[in-house]
Amino acid sequence: MGELPLNRRILIVDDECDVGLTLKLILENHGFVVDYFNDPATALNSFRAGLYDLLRLYIKMPKINGVELYNRFKSKDTSKLIPIMNWFTAFGYTAFS
Repeated sequence: MGELPLNRRILIVDDECDVGLTLKLILENHGFVVDYFNDPATALNSFRAGLYDLLRLYIKMPKINGVELYNRFKSKDTSKLIPIMNWFTAFGYTAFS
């Protein structure tokens, strides 16, 4: 397995702190730079265009769900497509309906 490029930056937004912080630690141990927020509004205010290579957003969050948060991020950064990894555990969640 080849080495990962330096300074690959990931944004994690998850209102469940134990999940978000665990994922942050695992990814940092594998050489990634990770920013973690447990509040979507704070993540949105801190977001900077061109900074992230991957977004990991929990779908079912209070205030701003993961789909809406992604759309708001895209309105701030229209220069490129940012890969997104959505994470949710609630079956039947209708955010995409």
